[in-house]
Formats: sequence, structure tokens, C-alpha cells
Amino acid sequence: MQELKTRLVWILATGLVAAIALVIHGVLAKLPAGEIAARAGVAALIGAICAGALMKLVSHVLLFQRCLGTRAGRTGALIGFMIVGFGITPEPGPDANIELIAMLMVSVVSAFIGSIAGSLAGWGWRQGARIGPVLGMVAMVLIGRAEHGITGLTEWPLESLLNHLSWLGFGFTGGSVLEGVVRWWRYVTDRGSGMPFDPDRNVPGATTLASELVSGRWQGVSQRLASTANSGDRSCLIEAIADQLESRPASLDEWLEEHPEDPGAWLMSGRQAVEWAWQGRGYGKPDGVTREGWRLFRERLVIARDHLVEAARLAPQDAAPFGELIGVAMGLSAPAEDKRGLFDAAMQRDPTHWRSCQAMVLALTKKWGASHEEMFDFAREVAARAPEGSPLHGVILHAHFLRHDYADRFDEDEDADEYWDDRQVRKEIAAAYREGPGSPRFRDAPQTVQQLNRFAYTLGLVGEWGLSRHAFELIGNRRTEWPWDGRPGMFEHFRKRARA
Repeated sequence: MQELKTRLVWILATGLVAAIALVIHGVLAKLPAGEIAARAGVAALIGAICAGALMKLVSHVLLFQRCLGTRAGRTGALIGFMIVGFGITPEPGPDANIELIAMLMVSVVSAFIGSIAGSLAGWGWRQGARIGPVLGMVAMVLIGRAEHGITGLTEWPLESLLNHLSWLGFGFTGGSVLEGVVRWWRYVTDRGSGMPFDPDRNVPGATTLASELVSGRWQGVSQRLASTANSGDRSCLIEAIADQLESRPASLDEWLEEHPEDPGAWLMSGRQAVEWAWQGRGYGKPDGVTREGWRLFRERLVIARDHLVEAARLAPQDAAPFGELIGVAMGLSAPAEDKRGLFDAAMQRDPTHWRSCQAMVLALTKKWGASHEEMFDFAREVAARAPEGSPLHGVILHAHFLRHDYADRFDEDEDADEYWDDRQVRKEIAAAYREGPGSPRFRDAPQTVQQLNRFAYTLGLVGEWGLSRHAFELIGNRRTEWPWDGRPGMFEHFRKRARA
């Protein structure tokens, strides 16, 4: 609903600006009032229809935020539709439309040249594309000055000044269109992959163990969990297995029946029940969940909670059940103090348990009823206590990922594409990497693989290619599904760019 309101505002604003522009043009041209009103009405209608059609097209092809989602793109489109007022009748005559098309082509070409130059200068395609609007505006102003032989701003007659402001709008719009096209092209072409995702690269044997569970053999999972002493590695193992199960295998209940004293059985069953609950609910926004979906979600989360509590009782020193219970508490809308209590219990058992920190940061997001400030305060508190080389420094990056995700999916007033351009964000993420995976004291482990992939990706986004290269060296061929999923070709693209 909020997205629809935002689009309606832009459509109405476009029509209004086009009408105002044409009214100004008509007054300066000393046209009759009736003719001005008629032209203004037509301009408003054309502007609104064009804006609506363009947004509809972009939404279907790509998603609204992908192309015209930036402030530059929206402003450029708005200014561009002002040209409906100035452009459709620059001077009545056969060459009017040719002049209009020529102005737009000049602005786009100049923006394209600027984008290529920026990319060759080492700024990357995102930064390079952004000089397009600026160069487009400069080109149009220079053309206007050359046409009229004007050397100073005071020499502009009012009508010529306003007319060439519309040319400047053409330049800005052409550059913004180019920026959108570049974003769109990168988004489409990055869907190909040079390296398929393999869960066994990150957690060896996870695919085989998941297949065994489906076929009714749980003994391999039981033995693997019993031989995995580190709680962080146990969390990674059950997650890797559960993620590959499309439904709840009957072997889990058989395992529980035959060995009710095995904490691994309750832990694996509880983790799978969490995934099972989300499968019943669906992964969309709350307003799209059916009544039956909510019923299954809660019913299965209660099962998950009971099984994980039993796992914690049977293995009182294991932090893994508590990391999963934080997520269950979120789904069951438990009070904030309950979630914090679960986190504290996990830290008492394993002060380096990444899964618990990751879950607690998510629990403190605005999306889950807390706030951005609470989330970042917690992440910085955890990182400040963590020793050099600890994977817990990655909670800073996790918090920024979640903050960007909120801006991208839930906040219509914020430009998610510009989030990674913030200097403070860049500085904090780079510092977190140097204190964590970038430190000589860092020790690689299964629970750090996804964190390394996130760092490699994000450090590239913010321009820290040297640190990104270091992260890729630690990753090797262990590409995780996320954050590369949906556009896995980005892994190869970023790795090549980091090694350049």
C-alpha cells in the first residue's frame, strides 16, 4: 500500500509540474488564456500517463527500486517530464520534434561518455554511472550557451533562461536514464554463474546426511553431531542439513522414539521444525500470509521450541539450542527479555557462538519490533567485547546488511542503493574486517564461511577492494548461496575485480 501511495504521488507531481511548465511557457509566449489552459491540461495528462506507464514497466521488468529507485533517477524523471511543457512546442514548426529528440540523444551520449570515463578511472560502474547526470547537464548548458553566444548568466533573457533550464533537465534525465540502464544491465547479466553453489564445500557431507535423513537413515547425522564438539560447528551442521529438507522426514520422529536420550536428535528435530514452520507460513510479508499459514507457523514453532528445550536439557553445556531458540522466540512474539535471556545463556556456554549473535541482531531490528538504534548498539557492544581475530566482529556487518535490507524492502522514503556509499558505513565495515577475519589471529571455521562471503561482497560494494581480495583468498572456492544467490555471477565478477 505504501509503495502504491508513493507511485501515485510521483504520478500526480509529474502531471502538475508538466502543467505548470506549460502555463509558464504560454504566459511568456503571450498565448490566449483558453489556449494556455487547454495545453496545460493536455501536458498534465500526458505527463501523468507517461510517469505511470514508466513506473509500471519498470516494476514488472525489474522492480521499482532497481532502476528509477534512486533520488537522482526519480528527480531526473520528474524534471524530464517538465519538458512535456517546454519540449512539445519549443517553437511551432516541422523541426520541433527533431530538435526534441536531438536534445535527448546529446544528453544520453554525453552521459554515456562520462560513465565510461568514470569506470575507466577506477570508480566502478556504480560510481561511474553517477557522473552521467552531471555531464549530461553540463553538455546541454554548453550547447545552449554556444547557440545563443552567451558568456554570462546575466545575459540570459528570461524566456531563454527557462527554456535552457529545460535543456538542463534533458541532460539530467538522460544521465539518470543511463544510470538506470546500467543498473538494469548489471542486474540481468549477473544472473549467470561461473561457480555453482555446493553446500558440501562449506559443511562437508551435509548433502549426503540430508539425503540419508530423507531415505530413513538418521544414524549418520547422529554420529556426526556426536563427534562435533564445537557448538558453532554444530549450529552450522544442523542448518546446512535443514536447509536441504523440503519437508519433515519421518526418520526424525523414528530417531526420537528410538533414542530419546540423544541431544543431537532433539537438536536436529528442533532446527528442522523451525524451517518446517517457515515452509508452512511462506517467506513473504505478513500481510500476504493466510490464516492457515499462521496456524501452521505457530503450531510448528511450538514443536521446535519444545524439542530445542529438551536438547538444551540433555546437553547443558551446548550453546547451539539457545541460538535456535532466539529465532523461535521471535516467531512466537516472546518478550524482549526472553530473547536476551536466551542470548545470555548461549554466551555463558560459548562466548564465541556466532549463530546466537546473528539471531539476536535480527531480533533487535526494526522489522521485528525493535529499532535501528537498538540493533546497532547491541552489535557494537558485542564487537567491542570480542578479542582481535574473533568472528564476532562480523556482527557489525550483519547489522549493516539488515539495515540495508530494511531500507530496500520497507522504507519508501530511503534510497537503499545509496546506503553503501556512506563513508561512515564504509569505515565501520572495514574496521570490523580488520579486527575480525583480517587479523592474523583469525581462525577459519565452518561458521565463518558465510561471514567471509558477506565481507568479500560488501567490501567490494564500499570500494575496499584490497580487503575484499583478502577475504576472497580466505574463501577459496567456498562460495555460499547468500549473498550471491539470485545473481551468482557476481561472485566471479567481484573476485576478478578484487584481484585486478
